[in-house]
Amino acid sequence: MQKSEEEAKKEKLRLARELKMIEKQKREAKEIKRKAALSMLNRKYKLDNPEKTQAHIIINRLIKKGLIFRGICEKCGEGDAQAHHDDYNFPLKIRWLCRTHHGEFHRNHKYNKKTLTYKLK
Repeated sequence: MQKSEEEAKKEKLRLARELKMIEKQKREAKEIKRKAALSMLNRKYKLDNPEKTQAHIIINRLIKKGLIFRGICEKCGEGDAQAHHDDYNFPLKIRWLCRTHHGEFHRNHKYNKKTLTYKLK
């Protein structure tokens, strides 16, 4: 009787490990799908917005090479600022805005694809 209890316990542990493995595989599959969807969205964005993409690439390369440095937010002075282009015709002309003020700007302004500029909504 003791052996069957031990065997039952082992079987229960084996099934629990198997269940954990299946759950892990499901999470990994879900993550792979999520990354593929993001990759597709990124490709679509780059194809739809070549001027923006080029401006972002230029600024990121200059930052990596140490030719320009991230500034502070021009509104609040926060140090972790993001580059903002008011006009993509001039990719080197940027303003530094923190995440909060950058988001606020984009919520209050509309992008014009023809002129590559922003205007107040």
